[in-house]
Amino acid sequence: MTATERHSPPPGSWSGLLAPLAGLGTGAFTQLNRLAERITPPPSRQELWLTVALGAVAGAVLFMLGQRLARSLLERLVTEESARASVRARHPATWLVFLLTAVGATGLRLPGPVMPLALTFLFLMLNLVLVLRAEAAARPRLLGSTGWLGFLFFLSGMAALVYQVTWQRVLFASFGVNIESVTLVVTIFMFGLGVGSMLGGVLSKRYPDALPRLFLLCEVVVGAFGIISIPLIHATGALMVHSSLPVIALAISVLLAVPTLMMGATLPILVAYLNQHFQHVGRTVGLLYFVNTLGSAASSYLTASVLFVLGGQQSAVLCAAALNLTVGALVWRYMKAVSSRGGNSSHGAPPELPAVEQQRASA
Repeated sequence: MTATERHSPPPGSWSGLLAPLAGLGTGAFTQLNRLAERITPPPSRQELWLTVALGAVAGAVLFMLGQRLARSLLERLVTEESARASVRARHPATWLVFLLTAVGATGLRLPGPVMPLALTFLFLMLNLVLVLRAEAAARPRLLGSTGWLGFLFFLSGMAALVYQVTWQRVLFASFGVNIESVTLVVTIFMFGLGVGSMLGGVLSKRYPDALPRLFLLCEVVVGAFGIISIPLIHATGALMVHSSLPVIALAISVLLAVPTLMMGATLPILVAYLNQHFQHVGRTVGLLYFVNTLGSAASSYLTASVLFVLGGQQSAVLCAAALNLTVGALVWRYMKAVSSRGGNSSHGAPPELPAVEQQRASA
């Protein structure tokens, strides 16, 4: 008997009740928080109990269905039976993170859909750690998958929109808010991204063996500029305060040239890398572009409604810079790992099994 088996709760134990219990609590707390925000007179006792009961039952049902779906997905990531037993036994405890909805009773409330998004992200991270601890062979298979790369590009899209929203606010404060300023800022930003995309294509053809380093360089440059961007924009605005519109346009173009070019260059560099190592890369590239755009859409809301409220503009760009540096390092590691394995898949995805597992499967 392995150490994992000795410390795993037996199937059918109390751990299987954690998900429905978390669902009961989450549904009840969500309804209580919703009722507490009502501006109208407080609900009657009957309405209160009925609302809370319905929320609790709905939460329990949804969590039980989600538990089955999540368990089936998790077990696909592990191959050893002992690791599957460990995941099956410990996975229900990860649902308890949703009981953080009870903090609304203390007055701590995040706006809109931020709370469920944050809890879902934390839930996914807990299950990722669970899988990696259960089976060592899952690490290269999971962290070398297209899904992991898509998650990193989701974060990259979030960072790009944090910069765009924040820099627009700062530029408007420095150069004024009118139709000319709004058009100018958006045009310069999109023009830089487009030219950067062309530049990334040229660099990827000229330096095909340096794609991981090019990608890391782009992310590091954007992150470094993000750290100093707000003081730099304020200083430029003070110098250009009495200048004409063409001079202001030129100053903003020069100021944002480097970061926007680097942002636009990242996707074609990664596409060129995928084209080197995988066949039929279209589906993978479509997935990356989709999740990158999805991250941008999520960030457009989170920046104004959360980051600006909790920490202000400087904190927002620092968070974006941290995302850039993290994504750059992790994607560079991903690309180097796949290059060292000599990935060549006909399905446009990295090889899912290391050499030892492939030999075992062929045997």
